Amino acid sequence: MYKYRFSIFTATYNRALMLDSLAEMINHQTFKGSFEWVIVNDGSTDNTVEVVNNIIDKSKIPIKFID
Repeated sequence: MYKYRFSIFTATYNRALMLDSLAEMINHQTFKGSFEWVIVNDGSTDNTVEVVNNIIDKSKIPIKFID
């Protein structure tokens, strides 16, 4: 059986500036069930990888990053 009941999927391309605010919203949501956040990088040329790694370090929820 799969570990999480829900997944939030985010595809990103050169949107590093928006990911911190999205992470804040996801971390402060009220749903307390079992879920994960899956972030898929579509070849970004900005600092998306660094931003996502910082988010993973601070996150209260499990994050899977596909680069």
